[in-house]
Amino acid sequence: MPSSSLFQSKGARLKDRAHMFKDARNFFEQRGVMEVDCPILSPRASVDAHIDLIRACYHGKTPCYLHSSPEYGMKRLLSEGISDIYQLSHVFRDGELSLKHNPEFTMAEWYRLGFTLQQMMEETVQFIRLFLGELPYRIVNYRV
Repeated sequence: MPSSSLFQSKGARLKDRAHMFKDARNFFEQRGVMEVDCPILSPRASVDAHIDLIRACYHGKTPCYLHSSPEYGMKRLLSEGISDIYQLSHVFRDGELSLKHNPEFTMAEWYRLGFTLQQMMEETVQFIRLFLGELPYRIVNYRV
């Protein structure tokens, strides 16, 4: 399991990160989920009212945006008939800078066609346990 010390060397952190990427890729490969790599730069802004995007400029004049999630590119692939996909992606969110937040971070996102909500929750727990170990969890039901 990766070390969580804030004082570990850059080399040790990079090694931990490389192992986490390897473990994540093995996790999805064992389940037959294909890795994809969607574009990071988009000519259109996403529509999430609670996430501020980082604007970029192509060729000095055309506005574009760094994506806040690979969701839109991945959903385009799903609509074209590609199923069971994941992406480990750099994502960007403006206004997220603090001791615990960085405007650029790595996100794991995946989609499983034909999965029930229960199956997706269980797979998410298994994925998280790759990195945090066998922590207890419980599912809380609620009504709207």
